[in-house]
Amino acid sequence: MRIKPEQINGAENRIIEIEIRKTKLEFTGSDFLQNFVTPNVYFHLSIAYGILRAKNIDLGKIDYLGHSILQKRKRLSQ
Repeated sequence: MRIKPEQINGAENRIIEIEIRKTKLEFTGSDFLQNFVTPNVYFHLSIAYGILRAKNIDLGKIDYLGHSILQKRKRLSQ
């Protein structure tokens, strides 16, 4: 599925309402991204990373940072 620019233009000002544990929260699009989505993504990534490390899975910082770092490293070494 492709997202067209007109579908997200102005999304930073749209009102987003969510309900968590019977509590309704209201955000603008930018507040939702900065204050809800981003912290939740990092929380779940770090918890998953910690669980895998506790299971003795060999993970390092490069695994956490992802593919884009490897691409930059390859370009620098060429």
